[in-house]
Amino acid sequence: MISDLKEITASVDFFIYRVADDSINISSGTKRSLGINCNDTCYLSNIKSLIIGVDIPVFVQKFAKWLKGDVSEIIQVRIIDAKNQMRTIQIKGHLRYDENQNVVSVYGAFFDISYLGN
Repeated sequence: MISDLKEITASVDFFIYRVADDSINISSGTKRSLGINCNDTCYLSNIKSLIIGVDIPVFVQKFAKWLKGDVSEIIQVRIIDAKNQMRTIQIKGHLRYDENQNVVSVYGAFFDISYLGN
């Protein structure tokens, strides 16, 4: 039971995407698991490069909807991690706006649901 809880806890992380510079703030542990240098700034293109080809259009379309204000959908994509293993990820985002109601950032959580057997 405790090992299941550790696995679930390790499969959750949080992010902040900044529209102005296209950067994503994620933990150093997640960067390591994705094969991204911990000292490097992570950009949306870094994340897209990890997504399996057929899932890229899904990600791009749903992320664009988020940036237009509709964050109702959870994004589910498959990625290849640093160990060359396929992972199924679900991402849920929320928006922050400036005083002019322009989206300045997307923040939220992502979940590795691979342990569920997808």
